[in-house]
Amino acid sequence: MSVYISDIYSNEIYNNLRPLYGNWEPSQPLALGDYGALQGRIFVRLGSISQLGIQSGVRKDGKKDQKYFTSKGSTEVKFNAAGSVPVGGAVNAKASLEVNFSSERAVFFNAAECEYSMMDDKAAVGAAIMKRYKRRTWKREWVVVTDVIQSGATTIAVSGGSSSNIVFEATGNVPNINLADASAGLTIKSAKNVGYQIVAAQGLVPLIGLSGVRPAFLWFGGDFRPLSLAMTNPAVLHAMTMSDEITTEASDKELFFGQLD
Repeated sequence: MSVYISDIYSNEIYNNLRPLYGNWEPSQPLALGDYGALQGRIFVRLGSISQLGIQSGVRKDGKKDQKYFTSKGSTEVKFNAAGSVPVGGAVNAKASLEVNFSSERAVFFNAAECEYSMMDDKAAVGAAIMKRYKRRTWKREWVVVTDVIQSGATTIAVSGGSSSNIVFEATGNVPNINLADASAGLTIKSAKNVGYQIVAAQGLVPLIGLSGVRPAFLWFGGDFRPLSLAMTNPAVLHAMTMSDEITTEASDKELFFGQLD
């Protein structure tokens, strides 16, 4: 069965940065209050809750940080300083970063100088959405972007096979590449069998946080059990709680609007 790059990327983002979800594609413009549905781990935008008359303020974290991960056990990252000489190779005129993948489901992700924004009053937004849900004007599978992470510079590489390689090279005369610095320019020096890449793209929203209508319990033949005890597989649990075909509550009173984990 073929594997889509979008699924590899979105699943690896979730597995490594949970509860954040990957915005696919990372260049897609998304904002707080956008709502839509999840296809696997991919958010598909349908509109904005502001169009439905639901408003919220914005709260921003004044600090900026770096979001970084590589797929465990299948990604090797090597930094080469300017002027260094790799074994059996020529002198590296410029600083470079080499990423080697040994799996077709591997991802290299770096977002420098990330700025975190969230809805100022998620509880009020949740109350408004729950009213709509009880009036049957809000679908259970819809989720809302309640957190947005905007990156100063985003660099991504997704493997295209069981043996892939990409080398990023600094555009300036710096001794080493600093991935936490959003002003550090990069270019692709070489690439082999890489399925997808973004290089030092500025101003993207690569990561989002989602909230939706959720049950506190699952219904098992007459007994309520906490979700944390009912299922250990996050993917199966999510499918069950978002499905209209599975009973997860005795009444709407046992539902709440909360963060998707």
